[in-house]
Amino acid sequence: MPSLRGVPVNLLDFRRFLRNEGRLIETQEAEAFLDRVSEPRVSPCDDFYEHVCGRWGAAPSFEAALTAEGHRALRDALTSYPRGFTRAYATFEKLAAYYRSCYMDMKSRHDIAYFVERFSETTGLRWDTLIAKRSPHELVDVLVAMSARFSVSVVIRVVTLELKYSFVVSPLEDDKLINPSRLTTLLETVVVLVNRSLEGDPQGITNRTQELHRKVLEAYSSRDRNESRLLGDAKTALPHLGLGDTESWLQAVERHTRLNVTNDSTVALDAPKLLKTSLQLFALADDTARSVYLFAHVVNAVSAVYDLNVKVDGRPDVASETCLLRLNAKELSAARRSFEISTLAPQRTVIAIREMMTLVTLQLVKRVSLNRRVETSARILLSQSLRSYSYKSVFSGPYLNMSRLESAYKAFPAMPTLYQESMWHAHFLVPEELLDTCVDGKLLADVSQEMCLSPYVLLPPMVYGEADKFFNYASLGFFMATRIVHAFLSPKTRTEEEERAVTSLLETATECHKQAGDAKHASDVVDALSFALGLRATLEAYRTWSTSAVKSGEKTSMLRTFFRRACLTVCSQSPSGHRPHGGSYGRFSSRQACNVAVRSMPEFFVAFQCRIVHNMSRNGICTLF
Repeated sequence: MPSLRGVPVNLLDFRRFLRNEGRLIETQEAEAFLDRVSEPRVSPCDDFYEHVCGRWGAAPSFEAALTAEGHRALRDALTSYPRGFTRAYATFEKLAAYYRSCYMDMKSRHDIAYFVERFSETTGLRWDTLIAKRSPHELVDVLVAMSARFSVSVVIRVVTLELKYSFVVSPLEDDKLINPSRLTTLLETVVVLVNRSLEGDPQGITNRTQELHRKVLEAYSSRDRNESRLLGDAKTALPHLGLGDTESWLQAVERHTRLNVTNDSTVALDAPKLLKTSLQLFALADDTARSVYLFAHVVNAVSAVYDLNVKVDGRPDVASETCLLRLNAKELSAARRSFEISTLAPQRTVIAIREMMTLVTLQLVKRVSLNRRVETSARILLSQSLRSYSYKSVFSGPYLNMSRLESAYKAFPAMPTLYQESMWHAHFLVPEELLDTCVDGKLLADVSQEMCLSPYVLLPPMVYGEADKFFNYASLGFFMATRIVHAFLSPKTRTEEEERAVTSLLETATECHKQAGDAKHASDVVDALSFALGLRATLEAYRTWSTSAVKSGEKTSMLRTFFRRACLTVCSQSPSGHRPHGGSYGRFSSRQACNVAVRSMPEFFVAFQCRIVHNMSRNGICTLF
């Protein structure tokens, strides 16, 4: 039996740990288990991977035993379990199969897709069941393990498959909207992005997505099936709307508009009324992260209106673009006044307005970049809005040093000014709820103002509409450096100069992580940051449960358990962190992936009371990565 410093660590212990259903006593047991297998001599703030995984070297057969156990469970789960198999008996086997699936040798994306779909059908894992029974840890392990091996795309693929079976929209009852599944309405928005990357079948994905939206439309127009009443109905229903309803409504408006663009060119929604109502809905969001998600749907709806207008005459209309920009400025000015007198906190206002303007600008950038006059108007609008709407400057002195990106952006003459403006005003703020966490009896903001500034802070991931959908998971930073290049220029069409610009941007990101992320082993940041995004998405799902089920004083302990469990999924015997069974992250090792991922989240620094060192003056552009 493997032993860590004389403490027996057998598979039974590990099974009990994995089967943790999230109740307080079991959470304490899980944390006690992690205390036993963690390396106390290494501070989690210095090297989190070493802190969690440092003792594995004393148990050389443990990893192999767990791997073999997982493979057997996976094989049994895929071939032997009847659909009526009791959930209580299969809990560990299901989880172990997912948990160890990161070691599977998948030969193609089709193999991955088949594995996910077959296992999903066999096990019947459901999001609503997990939340209802307060068992988030199973979900946590599933998503983290899957993202560790297959990247976040396959993680969301799992979610997408579950949504196919659990998406249920309640009809109107007594003029009040019944809130559908919160997670369902949030995560359904990434169906097109993920499935397109996995299957390359945009038409099939569109059909499935449209079906989900039709269900929403039918629910919210159940009396007369008249979609044109959506705007009026929403205004009437505003006092009764929950966040899930709000997002569903915006999705419905977007889908309704896009469907009618292709079916009836005479159908048109009133853009000013749509945006104004959407902003009212946006103001109802109950926290910063959800408000950012919500506004993504607002922009999608506005974009749908624009696409409809383009479809009518078959060509882009510069006048319409200019009008839409002016409309945004007018409505956002009114929104700012309503925000100031509402219950929204100052930091939330800053984030909301910044994301709002950036989203709107990014929506239009491909269309206005060919017209210099409109591009200039967009740049000025973005700059003035961000400056005037900021509650306060979180930086003293220059915001960001853009000099290191200017040369790379010269290869993209239509895009630099708009994107540099949005980066120039990017504020890195710790989410408000974290400021309530106490350290030695003082708020974090009182302990150190630098806690609100971090080169690692990632805002919650969100999906932007249009521009070939992508994630914003580094507060526009990493996107500005890499994803925009891939979104606008495919590898096949890049010139040599553009290719050099891409290389330069990636080298900049790598150099930043050498300084601030993992100085010893930094080599390639893309795959490791994908793991970080998977971890962030998992934490969002985890927090949805823990916020309502756990007292505030217990949240820090649960966060510690969450991060340690996550890193435990990627532990390796190799001193460098590379697994003998594969499963490294591109050229990144498990060590690097763990450290970069956890350091990308302000929640990690709060959970372990690590001090965030603000290196703005030294690192410059590295604060973006």
